[in-house]
Amino acid sequence: MTNVDFKSLNPLLLPSLPLEQRKSLPICSAIYFAIDANNTIQYIGIASSLKSRWAAHHKENELIKIGNIRLAWLEVSDKSLLPTIEKALINWFNPPLNGIKQSTSQKNSKKFLLPYYYAYTEDVKKIEIITNIWGDSEKFLITYFIREWLQLHRDYCLNLAKFDAQMREIPFQQWAETIVMEGVKALPSYQHELRDIPDNPLKDVALPPNSELIRRGINYITLGTQNLALLKVAIHYDRDNAVGFVSRIVREQFDRNWDKLYLPQVEAENFENWI
Repeated sequence: MTNVDFKSLNPLLLPSLPLEQRKSLPICSAIYFAIDANNTIQYIGIASSLKSRWAAHHKENELIKIGNIRLAWLEVSDKSLLPTIEKALINWFNPPLNGIKQSTSQKNSKKFLLPYYYAYTEDVKKIEIITNIWGDSEKFLITYFIREWLQLHRDYCLNLAKFDAQMREIPFQQWAETIVMEGVKALPSYQHELRDIPDNPLKDVALPPNSELIRRGINYITLGTQNLALLKVAIHYDRDNAVGFVSRIVREQFDRNWDKLYLPQVEAENFENWI
């Protein structure tokens, strides 16, 4: 299909599979729809290869949490039309996870200023490859890396936050509101000597001098309220600045996930690797 009348399109009538059966998706270029049990379209995206795109998807965890998701697709033979059709369908259906109209949680999201970060030359090339495949911006990808790291180490970050509030002898809610709205410097002084600090997951991730890295402008990232608080306290106890901390998250992300998560998506762009 090359022409789409999006106003008459009914995604519920399209071919679909449960999210759990995503490995059985066809190899085709398509617009896809993530639809929940109430027939609400939660997310719309595009893929040059539907099967490869869902080998590892950045919205997968969110959709699993919603539950009972099925993936419907509309095959589009002319790949050059995919972005235009996607934009029209997102504007028409307004899926919550695409974020066109702000939900309550999105209105509560906060900007975290991050003028730039540093990366190895080879990591910059990987970033460019991934953003090209995903069809997303570099800002989105780096934000995704940070959110993924915070999710992976949520217990560490929450324990660190509670520890910090206890050491300052203030209620946890007061601690959270202050660090989100005003920052670490606005918190009361410590009332106890800092001992037995939780072990930092990034302690073994080191970068060479900035002169050996490439600086990448990003301006800011957007995080939910809790993620913002957890990122701030993690940076504070890391004793690095925000730029260095995020730069090390990027490096750790590629060390941990390139071979098992991102490289298969890159290889899937080559037809010869499909068999």
